[in-house]
Amino acid sequence: MGNYSARPAALPSLAMWDVRPSSQRRSAAVSSTDRGTSVTSQRFDPVREILSSGRVLFANLVLTVPSIIALAVPGLIAIVFGVVAVAGALLSSKPFAEPGAFGTFFTPAFLTGMGFAVILFFALSNLATGAVYEGSARVLAGGVVDLGSLVASGLRHAARVFVFYLIIGICAIVSAAAIVFLGWISYGILGGVALMVFLIAGTYAAFLLIYALPALVIHARGPFDAMRESVALAKANVNATLILVLAWILLVTASVIVNGSFVFVPVFGQIVGLAVHGLCTALMALFSVHFYQLLVGEATPAIVSVPSADPPAAAS
Repeated sequence: MGNYSARPAALPSLAMWDVRPSSQRRSAAVSSTDRGTSVTSQRFDPVREILSSGRVLFANLVLTVPSIIALAVPGLIAIVFGVVAVAGALLSSKPFAEPGAFGTFFTPAFLTGMGFAVILFFALSNLATGAVYEGSARVLAGGVVDLGSLVASGLRHAARVFVFYLIIGICAIVSAAAIVFLGWISYGILGGVALMVFLIAGTYAAFLLIYALPALVIHARGPFDAMRESVALAKANVNATLILVLAWILLVTASVIVNGSFVFVPVFGQIVGLAVHGLCTALMALFSVHFYQLLVGEATPAIVSVPSADPPAAAS
């Protein structure tokens, strides 16, 4: 798959930051150990680049569709099975107040439907990840995406994205099991300590792996190669990566606030929630892809060229 290069965007003049750590400002580039990829440290303003990449979404709202579908379809299935289960429980001979009445709610059909909805959610989310990240690279390069190309992108990267998420999931399960085990053998004392340790370690791991999905999708890297490249980029560009992480946190916070404001509004609240979910996931992908391409030297920072002053007219 070919590489993509983002077009410079004309934005108001802002102070340019050298996002490299001081120990690396003497060097124009940082060599990556991942398949010889050149990891180039550039001077750019992270805030300007976030605004530049975010504006691309308004002309490419189709990028929000995969994430919306990945949440809406399983959610609709869960609602249908839930309504059927509630109706069946109400029509049963046992009222809810009787002991064991919840057995009329958690029927095999209900549990099967909910299980199917969960599996479908993970499958569609897996496809949406590849679709949104490759689509982001295309629109940042000035290309055009549609539903057909997004579906093709999702299918093309499905296996690698699945393995990547599987690795993350296994690590999370092992960590949770370790916390429970330590808490069990120490009456909760070591469990609390382990929980704090794993929370800190998980936060640091998320910081280091923030470029893993762009590397995996854009350059078709394997999961472990993508992780290694992401770690190298994050360590070499701490300041820029921290601002990228902060942008993600702001998006999640805004999403929680908006969804919390409309969650109890029937229908309209669910529509708002889906729209906010699609917008946030698309913006996260755009930010990550753009920063990744900047740091590997495949994109140009948003720099406004200042026109030179006209020479004075010759005296007549």
